[in-house]
Amino acid sequence: MDFLNNHENFDRVLKYRNYVGDYFETNVQQIMIHLVNHGSYHRGQVALLLRERGFEPVNTDYITYDRVLSGQLKE
Repeated sequence: MDFLNNHENFDRVLKYRNYVGDYFETNVQQIMIHLVNHGSYHRGQVALLLRERGFEPVNTDYITYDRVLSGQLKE
């Protein structure tokens, strides 16, 4: 939240090199969308691996997390 509160313009291009040195120019808004989607992808991978090994993964939906924080649900 500090990052969001301290940066006003997300409609701008970020120029950078990735971890293997490839150069890219990407709109910051698109990077933020990717960040959210990519995290969901990995949470799904972990849940699948747990289920394949006979475990029931915890609920990782953001809305559930928010409901716990607001007191609407118990942990």
